[in-house]
Amino acid sequence: MKPENMKTVRLMKAQQMGVDPVESVEIIISDEFPRLVPGVSLEKVAEAHDANAELLFRAIIDTLPGGTIDRLAYKMIRHQASLYVVTHKKANSKRGRR
Repeated sequence: MKPENMKTVRLMKAQQMGVDPVESVEIIISDEFPRLVPGVSLEKVAEAHDANAELLFRAIIDTLPGGTIDRLAYKMIRHQASLYVVTHKKANSKRGRR
């Protein structure tokens, strides 16, 4: 049953190519990811994240148009890029000054 306060996002699916129709997909994101608790290995947590990612990936790849997938990939990479930014500070160097 859908909670009353659940947000709905509607997207256009890809056009049929050949004889296989593109099935519509409903993605429901509702349950919270379990908190880390003593006794649960990080490997199990990583497996759960990977399982979530694989399900979402398959739904997206099998359903959305290629142009939408390309733009989504770009936006996701750009969103994550800030994690990999290296800032450079100019050192107070007197090199070259005499």
